[in-house]
Amino acid sequence: MALRLTKWQRDEIHYLRDHQHYSWRKIEFAMGVDHSVLLREYNRNKKRGWVYDPILAQQKTYQRNHFKKKQCKTIRMCNALEDYILEKLEWWRSPECIAGRWNAIDKDMHQTSIKLQLPTITWITIRRYIHSKYGYWIKDYMIYNKLLKHRKQKPSREKRTWGKILNRTFIDLRPLLFSQPKTIWHFECDFIVSKRWDSTVVMTLIDKFSRLKVAVKLPSRDSVVVFDALVELINKYHILSITFDNDTWFALHYLLWIPTFFCHTYSSREKWQVERGNRWYRIFFPKGTILSQVNQEDINKASKILNDTPMKCLKYKTPNEIWKQELNLRQWFLSVIIIF
Repeated sequence: MALRLTKWQRDEIHYLRDHQHYSWRKIEFAMGVDHSVLLREYNRNKKRGWVYDPILAQQKTYQRNHFKKKQCKTIRMCNALEDYILEKLEWWRSPECIAGRWNAIDKDMHQTSIKLQLPTITWITIRRYIHSKYGYWIKDYMIYNKLLKHRKQKPSREKRTWGKILNRTFIDLRPLLFSQPKTIWHFECDFIVSKRWDSTVVMTLIDKFSRLKVAVKLPSRDSVVVFDALVELINKYHILSITFDNDTWFALHYLLWIPTFFCHTYSSREKWQVERGNRWYRIFFPKGTILSQVNQEDINKASKILNDTPMKCLKYKTPNEIWKQELNLRQWFLSVIIIF
């Protein structure tokens, strides 16, 4: 029950606040009433222009409580209306639905059957009736029989224990040559997942210099399967370094013969290039796609389309053109070294 203030308490609030200019904490200490109750009383019953009149506040409180009781008694004094509301509440109807149906249709039907003048109601009246002393038992009855929506308490769950990734090197210790490469063969790695019941994933890699995108379909995210796929890609594309996130499926990274780096936890922005590349793959494989039904040929077609798309950051060249250009430059450089 909310604390109801008396007339002399309202006079004291008016005197201490408007004449003595006390703070709400001082008024709380002087009156022994919580300052939140005093502040609510002051803001609710004041006049316009920030003027608090204790006489007017007393009248407003009396009228509010009077009409509140009157509205509750409207339902309480009409047996047909009260039975109608209880019946509809058992069917899990909302107060808005009950009031609208009663005023529009059911009120006239009941008037012709019992030949009495029945009142109109609003949804606010029904809510006040349920929370009043006349209908408070209805609320308990409905909660007990699970007929009233209420906030459910979330079940307590144990904290998820993540597997440890041994011998991690975070990107803070990554050399500048790997963080801002001026050549190709430095990649970022991530996954595109399917639905929860489907273990199939697509492992995506993107070159940080040329923006070349590579995607491989995997039957699962097992660490051994991921390791085998990484070994094949490293041998095929001559990768020099890879940046991962903190997924436990990269737990065998220390068996690779190239330097590997990890982002900080919950900081996927640190490998933003592969995250943005996954957004482009999602155009071809939107969320909700069952990846087990997708072939590797379809993934290769999507990669080819993306790698043949000009990009502004590459001065409107395609990733394939930049990749081939760097490979040709490397071959020329090696040939010059062999000659000399």
